[in-house]
Amino acid sequence: MNVEILKGMPRRLDEVKRLWRANAATLGFFPEGAFEEYASKGCVLVASDQAGLLAGYLLFRRSGDRLAIVHLCVRQEMRERRIARALFDALVTTSKSFRGINVSCRRDFSAYDLWPQLGFVAVHEKPGRGTKNTVLTNWWFDCGNPDLFSLLEKAETEQKLTVVIDANVFYDLNNPVAPDTEESKALQADWLQSSVELQITPETLNEINRHSTQSHRLRNRQRAAQFTAVRTRHDKFAAAESTVKQYFCSPLSESDASDVRQLAWTIASGCRFFVTRDEKVLNLSSRLYREFGTSAIRPSDLIVQLDELQERSKYNPARVAGVLTLRRLRQAPTDSFINALQASVRKETKPRFRERFCKYLAAPKTCHCWGLSWGEEKPAALVVYDCSSKAELLVPFMRVARGPEAIAIVRNLLLRVVKEAVAENRSRIVITDPYCLDFVEEELKKDGFSREDRHWVKHTMPIAVTAKTFVEQISLIGGLGGSGGKPEATRGLSEIVRSDARTAHRLERAYWPLKIIDALLPSYIIPIQPQWAAELFDDDLANQDLFGARTKLSLNREGVYYRSAVPTGGLAAPGRILWYVSDDKKYQGSKCIRACSFLDDVVVGRPKELFRRFDRLGVYEWKHLIELAKGDIDTSLMAVRYSDTQLLANPVRWDTFQKVLQAAGVPTQLQSPQLIPTQVFANLYRQGMGYKENL
Repeated sequence: MNVEILKGMPRRLDEVKRLWRANAATLGFFPEGAFEEYASKGCVLVASDQAGLLAGYLLFRRSGDRLAIVHLCVRQEMRERRIARALFDALVTTSKSFRGINVSCRRDFSAYDLWPQLGFVAVHEKPGRGTKNTVLTNWWFDCGNPDLFSLLEKAETEQKLTVVIDANVFYDLNNPVAPDTEESKALQADWLQSSVELQITPETLNEINRHSTQSHRLRNRQRAAQFTAVRTRHDKFAAAESTVKQYFCSPLSESDASDVRQLAWTIASGCRFFVTRDEKVLNLSSRLYREFGTSAIRPSDLIVQLDELQERSKYNPARVAGVLTLRRLRQAPTDSFINALQASVRKETKPRFRERFCKYLAAPKTCHCWGLSWGEEKPAALVVYDCSSKAELLVPFMRVARGPEAIAIVRNLLLRVVKEAVAENRSRIVITDPYCLDFVEEELKKDGFSREDRHWVKHTMPIAVTAKTFVEQISLIGGLGGSGGKPEATRGLSEIVRSDARTAHRLERAYWPLKIIDALLPSYIIPIQPQWAAELFDDDLANQDLFGARTKLSLNREGVYYRSAVPTGGLAAPGRILWYVSDDKKYQGSKCIRACSFLDDVVVGRPKELFRRFDRLGVYEWKHLIELAKGDIDTSLMAVRYSDTQLLANPVRWDTFQKVLQAAGVPTQLQSPQLIPTQVFANLYRQGMGYKENL
């Protein structure tokens, strides 16, 4: 099928007129001279078959920032051959700079069902002009191009968690009596309004339009007008729709087809969360997340897990697992590399970027340049270490390309920077990059960096000290209010740090891998099988695997470990974990305490609930949880969320730590998590890191 603009072809124009006359009953009156005028403006598209026979035409007009379809007509004997689709696709191709396309069509016309198939949305309706009480529906096709209004909406909502609700939840919000709608209605709570932005998809408007009762359609369109409808380019929607269709049984029922379109709009718009009570869709949540970064959640889960979901919308480590490549850079940057990482919003020029970067490339003995990329081509991040100072690790480049996974990449790069400084016994990290973007600076602040003059600075303390020693040392550098190390000023702070678990937890995070060994921060030994330790955090064990499992989460600084819910071992967050890797002859270095992590959260729930909640942290698949639950989806499991794992330099062997536990009167059988006294944690940690001091 050939589609072209009708211009300078009088014979073809006569054929168009004849086709119009044959269908004038539905197309309506149109002056003969108007055809010539529209053709002269390039506003008539014609489709021809292989023999050159006119198959159909599309006549449109331009009005400001939108197009309007006047006629879309296909020869009777050639219908059902996707000719209307070919004509419309050609129109979309020519409308890249327009906001959208509209068309009006009577509800009783046979062509009425065509418009939603082409991607149009029914936005409103009005009575027809004839005497038959007909209804005229106005359809809208959004080209997805940003305009002033969409930019304003984005600015107003970017501080909120944006979620898309499906049509059923939309109807729940306006149902005054049905008892099963209470879960959805909780989304209207006043306290949520400042934190959550509820949006709908264009498919919801089409679901409204499919109702046979006009009063129902009008009432629900008015209600829908209170919500923002997500926007995207139609090619993105079509690509998402094609993939999501594969998740449903074929042929699609009308309900499933609508679910597919709801999900496709959500995914294509870039929204992370789709709120629904539909169990069929909820069961797809893990697959949707891994494929697109979008999760399906219940209304109640949105409310209960709001803080976690806000974090999740920015931080998705499972989405970068196994797809990013880290390599040492040794050549001058290409233009595409500079384009991806240049801070143009900070007025950085390409020549300036190239000049600075090449300066560090030219000093390979003291400067190490590392690039992170998606596959082999697309640059994702750049970090440069300047090791010319013995006391400090200087970082003249800390760049991450903007994108959905940027926060996850920043956080993992920062942990790598800290580990580099600690490994080389450098007391300070100084980010000297003058062009750090806003979101990078936000993560620097969260990770304990502070602004000093024009640079971002973090002090590292790769030691285990008492609260008193820590406060004295950090006060000398002004880290706790600039007390100058005076005993009377630090005494009270020392007691707060020692006795308040949350304060100690925050400080250990800010000055990682610091351990305040007399802080009353709960500490546990948790047993873990070697294969899971290798998958989750232990590079040394992973490197013994012929298939290199460690590539999966090489950039992840947060994870989740699942176990049976009983016995609990008294696990409570915040706290610390010493990981005991159980005996396995296939792994050298098993039957040892091998690592230390922060304990961030402990959640008990059913397998499906936990999997939906923590799937973003990767590694575990649904089959693993079912196996752990012994096939019972109603049993309870425990999710242990941990972060910032530090491998011990000298893993503590079984016989060694058994003596420490026995001396302290702690049970030595490690079948479940074991709470240990602060002194025992300090002793084992110091042994594991090779520190000679003991409490």
